[in-house]
Amino acid sequence: MNQHVNQKATQQAHTEPVKQVAQKPRSRTPLVLIFLMSLAPVLAAVLVYFNPQWRPEGSVNYGELVEPQRPMPAATDLQLTTLDGKPFD
Repeated sequence: MNQHVNQKATQQAHTEPVKQVAQKPRSRTPLVLIFLMSLAPVLAAVLVYFNPQWRPEGSVNYGELVEPQRPMPAATDLQLTTLDGKPFD
């Protein structure tokens, strides 16, 4: 008899309509926060670039300018080759 009751319960469960739960609308706040966090370093770099007084002290460029400047040879004078020694076109 116990099996008969279980069969009736499963039949009733399959015949009942499924109730749909209303979905809560999604918030755009996380999307906006991620966008702003991604944009923040770019904006900070632009601000520091255009305001040199905000740059950290001790930043040094170690390169030296070539003085006097030397002219660039013509393209026909440059013999470009591959690693095998063949001419590069």
